[in-house]
Parts: sequence; structure tokens; C-alpha cells
Amino acid sequence: MATESNMAAEATGTLKITTAGDYKFKMTHDDKVILSIDNVSVLAPDSCCGIHDSSDVPLLAGNHDLNSLYENGHGGAYWKIYY
Repeated sequence: MATESNMAAEATGTLKITTAGDYKFKMTHDDKVILSIDNVSVLAPDSCCGIHDSSDVPLLAGNHDLNSLYENGHGGAYWKIYY
């Protein structure tokens, strides 16, 4: 866990889905995060910290643009994305 204060980061990538269906995403974080898939916000919790789950996200098979923004004010810093 990092302890940097007043920092921000962005992660981008491609999510490859082999089977179309509904997917749930989960993030653990300390301060503020936003997760977007194909430029649509799927997870943007209002609370500062913790574990948050998305609603079902319908995805077709194929590649999808993934983008996550992270912001840390002070103290401990962590940011993980699961699906």
C-alpha cells in the first residue's frame, strides 16, 4: 500500500470478453475512483473508501476499452479492480 498524498492516476487498457453476458465489477480503493467501459461509467462510488460492486454490465464478446481514474487526498492509497 502506498502512502502518497494528493495524487491522481489513470489506468487504461483493453478488456477481452470471450463469452457475451452480464459481468459484475468490483473495486477496492482509498479515496475516489471511477471505472468506465467503452466510455460508459459502470462504477463511481460516492463514498471515500472500501469495496464497491457494480450492477450487471452487459458485454458482447470482443474487446472493450477500459478506463479507471483514481484520486488520493492523504494517507494510505490503494486501488484494485476485479471482475
